[in-house]
Amino acid sequence: MRQAANEKMPRTRAGLLLFLYCAPLWAQWQVVDPTKELPASAATRNTSGDALRIYRDKEGRVHLRFLLRAGFDSLAGCPTFQVASEPAEYQSYDGTACTTGDHWVEFILGRIEGGTLHSAALHRLLNGNNVAFRYALKDHGYGETAFDLTGSKRAVTRILGRSITVTPD
Repeated sequence: MRQAANEKMPRTRAGLLLFLYCAPLWAQWQVVDPTKELPASAATRNTSGDALRIYRDKEGRVHLRFLLRAGFDSLAGCPTFQVASEPAEYQSYDGTACTTGDHWVEFILGRIEGGTLHSAALHRLLNGNNVAFRYALKDHGYGETAFDLTGSKRAVTRILGRSITVTPD
């Protein structure tokens, strides 16, 4: 009897270690509560302190907001963002430029119509491994940062609604 209990102990420890090792991956993307400025969002922060938020507005448009870490210089315009070896994106889905603030930029990735969102950019963000942002700063410098996309699909699905289908065309 005592031997059976001892045999279960290593499995329990291994399971606990696996959980603790993988927990940061599961927590990478999360759903955050609304603020005065933004509705509930799927969000992540990278090791540099930069952040991404994806949210749906009242008109069914889906936005991607990139925020530079605190204390960093202001952005000089729209950055590019690129998932893996796919083409870099530099404008909203309808061809318009991004919206900018001092330390953030926002792209509209698409509009939900009839339960479907046609957006190659969002499809890549949900199914890719990482996304890189390249940007110019007002002091004439350049920067680059990247985000892990593990868990993005789960968090964004909660924001958009499980009934919404995202297609790349």
